[in-house]
Amino acid sequence: MKFKEFIINFSIMLAVVVLFFFAFEILLRNATINPQLLAKPNINVQMNTSEYNITISTNRIGARDNEHSFLKNEYTYRIVVIGDSFVLGSGINAEDGFQKVLERKLNNDNNNNIKTKNKTVEIISLGNTGYGPVQYEQLLKTYGLKYDPDLIIISYFAGNDITDVKNPYVKESKIKYAIKNFARKIYVFNYVIKLASQSNAPIAKFPIDVEHLSVMAMQEGISKEELQRRINAVDPILLEEVNNGSINAHELKNAIIHPQITHDVIFLDNTKIMYSWKETQRYLQQINELAKNENIAVVFMTIPPSIQVDKKYQKYPAKIGYNISEEMLKTTITQDAFVAFAKQNNVNYVDLLPLMREHKNESLYYLKDGHFTPLGHELIAEYLIMKLEEIKLLPSFEEQKSSN
Repeated sequence: MKFKEFIINFSIMLAVVVLFFFAFEILLRNATINPQLLAKPNINVQMNTSEYNITISTNRIGARDNEHSFLKNEYTYRIVVIGDSFVLGSGINAEDGFQKVLERKLNNDNNNNIKTKNKTVEIISLGNTGYGPVQYEQLLKTYGLKYDPDLIIISYFAGNDITDVKNPYVKESKIKYAIKNFARKIYVFNYVIKLASQSNAPIAKFPIDVEHLSVMAMQEGISKEELQRRINAVDPILLEEVNNGSINAHELKNAIIHPQITHDVIFLDNTKIMYSWKETQRYLQQINELAKNENIAVVFMTIPPSIQVDKKYQKYPAKIGYNISEEMLKTTITQDAFVAFAKQNNVNYVDLLPLMREHKNESLYYLKDGHFTPLGHELIAEYLIMKLEEIKLLPSFEEQKSSN
């Protein structure tokens, strides 16, 4: 009798847990503000490094932007920009980001040749450190579409975005990867992980030591002994700078654990990285379909890593252990693969590599941090105006089309 009561009580409890899980899942998927995504809301932190001093502030949804209403009036042309730390604006103050520069230029007829007439351009920035196509899709679903945009710009970093989707260095079965891939789509799971890790800080800080890197290293078949050897080989001054927060910790972490990553993502020359690219395209296709189903124009913009632009940007990555070659300054393999993807899926594509190489003698990236300087962002904004004008995705062209 007691066993029967136990089974009944256990079944009731299990049913309540399952119902709570589904209710919470639905709530998160439809929440106006979803704490699973972006950085912490309403923060104001100072970031001081050896290369820059900036302030990072976030709005009520955790985006590094001013507040925006989900409602849009008929006189507004709205652009949503989604991406990683390049969109967040690592290394610069928010007003120097290409999104804000682009917004100012498009709304100031005296500084450009675009005639927006009665349209006001509003640009909404949705970016966070360490994000990739998986999170870009989630950001688009959760926030991007709710803003009722006329245009969506997806910023794709032609560096680690491909490995953010599928890490080619982790030894795991297809079944395990499928389960992990499915878990990514469960909002409750991601929400709990986010809270537990407190990883929604705008800039992640962590020391470079065996304790903090051993889990990732062991996943990639690197023993604690080998990891310690690699850490010991790093210049002590670099370790001190990273641990003081004056250098991007992610760069040194990646150089220690998988120094071949820069070579692999730029040349796409092995089976594992090509599988990662295949998985990456799947998410990019889903993003394109989401926009297409809502009749919203979308543009994919690829950001080249600095080591692909000029030799001066290769010195620091080589110093901390990345596999660097001068061939990186000539190749366009990654960009060519994206061109093929864009043609196959009939999507608009802007490649920043020619722009960066054309202005390589200028200070476009920080030498250590690897993100754009204010000048880099300024050039991108001007280039985007030219490219968006070419593919007829600015307000003036919308109005001309409707008036004909």
